[in-house]
Amino acid sequence: MQTVYGIEAKSLIEEITDFKQIFETENPYSYKHGSIYIYADFEKAQQAQDFLQEVGFFEEQHDLLLCSGGKPGDNFSDYGLDINGLFLLFKVMIVAFELTGNDRQALKMAQFQLEEHLVFTLLQAGSLIYFAGRYDDELISRINAAYNVKCKFLDLDKCEKNL
Repeated sequence: MQTVYGIEAKSLIEEITDFKQIFETENPYSYKHGSIYIYADFEKAQQAQDFLQEVGFFEEQHDLLLCSGGKPGDNFSDYGLDINGLFLLFKVMIVAFELTGNDRQALKMAQFQLEEHLVFTLLQAGSLIYFAGRYDDELISRINAAYNVKCKFLDLDKCEKNL
């Protein structure tokens, strides 16, 4: 997992092909999804943003969590992007957590109950990391408490460095 930066251009950029070509040539990107240009380097993302702001084509900047592998949940498309199996999650919209407990059956039941709320699941360094919508954190805590399963919410900026 690593943070990457999405610079969203106004959709009008698709209609002005000459400008789009100039922008893409002067601001090489790592990935693209629709009108979101994704950069691994913050400075390059900032340059692209400045370029688009100068001409009035800048829409929004997104901090994204890039995950290789993993399994998207049913509502993944509300919280992330899929670029040919490369998954990007909107960091501001998600929470990450791990589950622990001694009772395997209770863990399985909690996982089953949580499944419909999961945005993404990722196996990293032998641990399952679950991602859900930011506003589901209280619900997640209650479900885990009902099964006596411990839930540890993760700081996305810290956990990406540790994994």
